[in-house]
Amino acid sequence: MGKININKLLVLGIMVLSLMVTLATPATVSAGGKKPKSTPYTRTHKGQATYYDRGSSTGTADLDSFESEYYTCAMNKKDYMEYGLAGAYIEITDKDGDKVRAMVTDVLPGNKRGNIDLSRKAFKKIEPLRTGRMNISWKVIKLPTKKPVSYKFKKGSNKYWTAVQVRNHTYPVKSLEYKKNGKYVKLKKQFYNYFVGSGMGSGPFTFRVTDIHGHVFVDKGIKFKSGKIIKGKHNFD
Repeated sequence: MGKININKLLVLGIMVLSLMVTLATPATVSAGGKKPKSTPYTRTHKGQATYYDRGSSTGTADLDSFESEYYTCAMNKKDYMEYGLAGAYIEITDKDGDKVRAMVTDVLPGNKRGNIDLSRKAFKKIEPLRTGRMNISWKVIKLPTKKPVSYKFKKGSNKYWTAVQVRNHTYPVKSLEYKKNGKYVKLKKQFYNYFVGSGMGSGPFTFRVTDIHGHVFVDKGIKFKSGKIIKGKHNFD
């Protein structure tokens, strides 16, 4: 009978033990056991970019005052309407990897999904104007502000019919509710970036605000002033 090779037996034993541990260890999965779901608010969109001059006209989202703080753009109607991206802050990347960030303040009518019309200044930031049109990708990002949101009551609003706009939000607002008789009542969002309700009264209001990612905060004591902008106390993280 041949001699037993102790070293070989030791190596074989280690291999068998390693295999047993591997088989007994469960596979790693993401939180909740599911892969995070891609949404229009987290994925990268593809389209084409052009540029335009808004001139003296008012942008659909009524956020013209932000043009002094951020680059701005118009978004194709399908993405703007379906995903509620009025006031969204987006990062646009061209084919060379150059980036510019802009706030969505207007609508690009009758255009393909994914397309963006940049302000002249924003377009020039990444491409010469003579290019005219370019392939891009874009995604929604966080607005770089540390200030709380504010509420603009549309001129003509009263205790019977009220239109409220949420401004300076870090992410687009998906729903706005006001508290009445201890219960929250949802206001209807309009394409012109206001939430409208009837019989809201003359305030002050308690608003519950929800963004596209499901973040929520409550603002209390918001005074009603038609045609005026009232500062809130909170913003989304």
